[in-house]
Amino acid sequence: MCNIEGRVQRQDQAVLGPGTARADGLIFSQIAGRVGAVLGFSSWQDVFAGIGRIIPGWQEGARLAPPRPLRAPGSGASPPAAAVTGGALILLTGSRLFDRGTMAVRCPGIRNQAGEPFVALHPDDAGRLGLADGAPCEVRSPRGALRLAVRIWAGLPRGQVYIPRGYEAAPVNALLDDRGPVAVTVRALAAAEAAG
Repeated sequence: MCNIEGRVQRQDQAVLGPGTARADGLIFSQIAGRVGAVLGFSSWQDVFAGIGRIIPGWQEGARLAPPRPLRAPGSGASPPAAAVTGGALILLTGSRLFDRGTMAVRCPGIRNQAGEPFVALHPDDAGRLGLADGAPCEVRSPRGALRLAVRIWAGLPRGQVYIPRGYEAAPVNALLDDRGPVAVTVRALAAAEAAG
């Protein structure tokens, strides 16, 4: 396995499965056989070697560099100009190590580590929109709106905003569209409006 730090580690089986439970490898092999495919692996060593042929540097104890986003040659970090016209920004979302989702409801330590929900913007976008770090704002998509505090992230590409998942007070899914990328607008809120 590759842990959260990027370190490749061996994870030995802790207990045997109950009753007639089958190992994952056996289940995958049997499914492959039913659809007429042969996996070609007979042991975990074969699987480990196969991973090593695909992922450079994959070996026990190695630390892998995080993946870099794939870009076409000559493309920049910003989304296409058409996607950000009229003040719209492309919404990115993802998971964080700590959040305030259902798995953390009974764990105050994790919930405290997660902090409050936020929207991250590139400094140039925040400046163009008149938003300062910590300022309240509204993020709106065609499907809904959220009120969040601004965080300025210089590492975020221009023309994009990031809202983490896992905050019941700010369900980012309310903004998403399963058909593809979502353009959002971000506007400042007066302190009184944000409180109401």
